[in-house]
Amino acid sequence: LDFRPNTLYHGDCMDILKGWDDECVDLIYLDPPFNSDADYNILYGKDRAGEPRDEPAQFTAFKDTWYWNENAAERVAEISRAVGHPAQKVIRGLSEMLPETGMLAYLVYMADRLAEMRRVLKDSGSIYLHCDPTASHYLKAIMDCVFGVNNFRNEVVWRIGWVSGYKTQKVGWIRNHDIILYYVKNRASFTFNKEFIPYEEGYRRRDGKPPTGKGVPIEDTWNCSQQDKLDSIMIKSFSREKLGYPTQKTLGLLERIVRASSNKGDVVLDPFCGCGTTLEAAYKNGRQLIGIDISPYAVTRVCSDRLKHAGGISVQGLPTDMDGAREMAERDRFMFEQWAVTTLPGLEPNENQTGDGGIDGRGFLLNPPEGEEGLCVVQVKSGNFGPDQMRALLSKIAGGSASLGIFVTMEKVRDTQTVRKCVADAGRFQEGAKTFNRMMFWSIEEHFAGEKLQLPAMAHPRTGKAIQEMISPD
Repeated sequence: LDFRPNTLYHGDCMDILKGWDDECVDLIYLDPPFNSDADYNILYGKDRAGEPRDEPAQFTAFKDTWYWNENAAERVAEISRAVGHPAQKVIRGLSEMLPETGMLAYLVYMADRLAEMRRVLKDSGSIYLHCDPTASHYLKAIMDCVFGVNNFRNEVVWRIGWVSGYKTQKVGWIRNHDIILYYVKNRASFTFNKEFIPYEEGYRRRDGKPPTGKGVPIEDTWNCSQQDKLDSIMIKSFSREKLGYPTQKTLGLLERIVRASSNKGDVVLDPFCGCGTTLEAAYKNGRQLIGIDISPYAVTRVCSDRLKHAGGISVQGLPTDMDGAREMAERDRFMFEQWAVTTLPGLEPNENQTGDGGIDGRGFLLNPPEGEEGLCVVQVKSGNFGPDQMRALLSKIAGGSASLGIFVTMEKVRDTQTVRKCVADAGRFQEGAKTFNRMMFWSIEEHFAGEKLQLPAMAHPRTGKAIQEMISPD
């Protein structure tokens, strides 16, 4: 895909970056898909029975990222032989230290992508890698090789915030910080706009005179003190900024990085853009933005919705017509199912796509029928289907486990006797003055025709709020 500022890209950042020219980006911030609380055991191997531990809650495209398997072994061997790869030496060393582990597989994954990020970064550019102490030391060694030891500027320690009650029961020191590794492309010519914290009201110098200058220069420890209010990772439950991502970072943090290491009009890239905080920060501060994510939901629902007010933001890498939808379904059926679910407001695709009982997406009604939980389930069929698949979805509704079921197909479903019987057997429910079928049919063909499926009020899948209230903060 071509390089285009003010664009959201769907896909693996490795594949997308390879299509771009050298030195086209001014600033990169990345918070890679790794959460030690969820994935620590997976990264380090097997359970007591000698079997691989349960899969992490990530989309299918990431399932192999943290496992040691043939693909990981092959890539380690390839990099070890590739004398021109910037991370070759460190991967050779780590393969001795962490042989045949998920951590090594993850680090190889990151090494390949960091090498591409260095290539597209301008000579005056900077990169900030957000991580936690589980892997920060390994990632720093890779960054030293890829960007150069002399181009390391700071290890920023970001104090997370208030410690939740259950963590106080932990035996040992309670972790309360993240690490942000800050490197530049060329230490002789990089952009940096020094930031200051304003003096507190009433502050006087030791000699009693009023302060001079802009304030207190910001150091490399960012915390939640009275002076430094922008840096709390804890987004309060009532905040309009909260989008329901467990690893969501605050807008204040990203605005600080954007202002410090880029200028107005510069291009800011987030290759794992998730819920789009970096992109929001770039837009608010007059920068051009580029976001990449392998999750169709992140691109089509979260980032696109968050940037509606920005205007002129295009999306690349997702189907724009029926031919594109068919091509995606043929290339990657699971990815097609994820994307198809996102064509419906309020529905989120499953993260694990095996053993899902035929259900590919879920959501909740904002105003469920009395006595019901209000679960809405989606089943996606990219190819042929028959009455048995329709009846399987019907059973979820008839059995009481779901209030609403949506059967999604590639082409519009014909109005057959079987379809009418499924709809009739599922029944109906009332929401105010409107009546809705409990079983609905929807197609990608109708989506591209500009038609809308009339749904009852849906709760936002990440926050539970009414969807119309989910507007990005000003």
